[in-house]
Amino acid sequence: MNKSTNPSAVFSKKQIQSALFDLMDRTPYEKITVKEILYEAKIARKTFYRNFDSKDDVLDSVICQFLEDYFDSFVSMENESLEVFFDIVFSSVEKNIRFFEILNKNSLLHLVFEKLNTVIPQVHDKLCSDCSYFNGVDSRLSRYLIAFNIGAVWNVIMCWLSDGMKTDKKLIKSVLVKYLSEM
Repeated sequence: MNKSTNPSAVFSKKQIQSALFDLMDRTPYEKITVKEILYEAKIARKTFYRNFDSKDDVLDSVICQFLEDYFDSFVSMENESLEVFFDIVFSSVEKNIRFFEILNKNSLLHLVFEKLNTVIPQVHDKLCSDCSYFNGVDSRLSRYLIAFNIGAVWNVIMCWLSDGMKTDKKLIKSVLVKYLSEM
């Protein structure tokens, strides 16, 4: 993906991303072609390829944008309590619910999990420089804590999404916090 900040390029990228998600809402992802994205976005082929390499690249860019916003929420976190952590996680999903519903509908939620597994270890030091639960953990072993956290949190979110978000997030949060504090 081209990371241009030119307003025209930014607008084109958003048009392409939106077109892909509109199509994914109506058509299985694997059946969508670049040609259909071009038609839906009302852009020229060269505009698409100036910004993206493929439809997978478009999808990856949307996932990366979600994760950037998600991580920004943690950087501004003033309190590192589990309650605040879970509030951020749930509110990030709710804020982007269409994104998650469409990924779920297309059986692509695993892509967010895979990206989390790649990106979080890279940004861990920035996000958790003062996190008490990593104090005293050998840096070689911290990757296991990171993997554990990603898997646990992501599976909770997948369960909640699969349940249609019917279970009250405050109830889920309280059960998780209680469970984790008693370990």
